[in-house]
Amino acid sequence: MLSAFLLLVCCCVVSTIAARTLGSDGHVSRAVSRAKCQCYVVSGLEPGYFQYYRFWDFRSVPFDPASLKNFNFYPRIKNGTATAAHASLSAENGPSKPILLKDTPFTKDWNIQNWHRKGNEIFPVTMVNSNQNVFITKSYSTDDSTHLVLRTTRNENYSSTAEIESGVRNIFHCSLRVRFRLLSKDESILAPPLGEGIHSQHIQTIPQNIQPASLVHRNARKNPPPDGACAGIFTFNSTVSESDIEILTSDPPNRVHYANQPDYDFVTDQVIDGASIIKDIPIPWTSWATHRLDWFPDASRWYVNNQLQAMNTYGVPDDPSRLIINLWSDGGVWSGNLTVGESVYMGIESIELAYNVSGPYPIYGKGLYSSGRLAVDHLKHTQPGQKEHEALRGIFPQTKITSDTGTAKSRVCKVGCQIDNVRHDGNPEVLWGFSH
Repeated sequence: MLSAFLLLVCCCVVSTIAARTLGSDGHVSRAVSRAKCQCYVVSGLEPGYFQYYRFWDFRSVPFDPASLKNFNFYPRIKNGTATAAHASLSAENGPSKPILLKDTPFTKDWNIQNWHRKGNEIFPVTMVNSNQNVFITKSYSTDDSTHLVLRTTRNENYSSTAEIESGVRNIFHCSLRVRFRLLSKDESILAPPLGEGIHSQHIQTIPQNIQPASLVHRNARKNPPPDGACAGIFTFNSTVSESDIEILTSDPPNRVHYANQPDYDFVTDQVIDGASIIKDIPIPWTSWATHRLDWFPDASRWYVNNQLQAMNTYGVPDDPSRLIINLWSDGGVWSGNLTVGESVYMGIESIELAYNVSGPYPIYGKGLYSSGRLAVDHLKHTQPGQKEHEALRGIFPQTKITSDTGTAKSRVCKVGCQIDNVRHDGNPEVLWGFSH
């Protein structure tokens, strides 16, 4: 395994170079912005210094098999302008049918889950994940462009649920952003039929004696989604190494739960003090907004539209992880119990990710998005107590990587790019660039 990868830059050097590359309008000049990014920084309390970057755009997906065959979900910019949605999505016609995400190249990067969990005394309702619950469509009742949708539906004997997981499972620190909203109860969208084909042995038979969740006053929308579902966005290695964004539809529509797991001690039957934060955010989750999780060595930070909402230094995950987005209901105390026949929908416009990895780098998309750059351990072996930004300070412009055989290799980030405050979402812009 490669030794620690030390990347980037003293702040004073960055600011000097950035001043030479920014145009008069505050954006990077075109000539410089075409240079290939070698590392990425983010807004906020720490810049991040990430080596890899991906953006999956669901806002203008064509609804025909020929166009979808090689569709890579990357934002399309033509002549400096973001392209509009496909012509077949006009307001008059709309899409003819939703697209199952499993039938697109997205599955080269993310895995659509089909596992099930049988009901028990703690989680009374059987959960069955289905690829029929992960699809691309468009709302008829709004002016939204196309978007990815996750769905959960309460059937008589089980909940049909949705989950996607990143193919890369050794992400080690990242900045993850998901632009989404939970659709209102009566919003009209074209959705595929349920089709789990589950067998009778998967259906739970535990008697149902769940009490309805207590009513919570909600005033952000007239028709919020039904109570009884949970939407999650999180890093995951295990139940004791996880950083979460969670939304409960039984909550007021501006309330979000942030946590580093575990946040509950089952032995003492007590909430772990300091592990979780409940926050009322300025934008309700029934409206489009970008929810962001920054996972750094010393802290997890959560943002909405790049505005910091919460930070937690307790229980920060310290294991290589995968990313998970899900929508579910199991009748338990946490999610609550959806009424039979009701559904909750989570619309997603985009997923953005800046990240590092630990160990060999499994390339996203099997080459679809490959940068071809050297795989490294990201500060995996920094000294105890040594902060990431301290380890990076003062080593710009060149770092050394020593392999297991003792061979030294030079590594330099000649072109650093920002992913926030850019002209077009999903198109990083050069913050500094030079030849050396």
